[in-house]
Amino acid sequence: MLMFRRLHRIGRKIGILLVALICATVVASIATERVVVNSAKGRLFDSALALPKRDVGLVLGTSPKVVGGSPNILYEMRLDAAAELFDQGRIKCLLVSGDNGDSRYNEPYQ
Repeated sequence: MLMFRRLHRIGRKIGILLVALICATVVASIATERVVVNSAKGRLFDSALALPKRDVGLVLGTSPKVVGGSPNILYEMRLDAAAELFDQGRIKCLLVSGDNGDSRYNEPYQ
């Protein structure tokens, strides 16, 4: 009986700790999301025409293909958005980033 009580107390403490950790994780996630949303206010645009004109636009690198060889939709969407902004005169030139860590792989030239 004494052993059962000890195990019960230990289990209860572990349960309380797990609930506290879950609550802390939820609070931290919500706080982080709020910081990102507030930091981005006035910097997100729904259309190319809403974007202020800039000299340079940055195209973040990503692989043109996903594992298995299928087209990477993120790659296509980034290039489409960059082309639209350039064609509409919202940006004058493009800076394309990418990984050049391997001599056989260079994202900007893929």
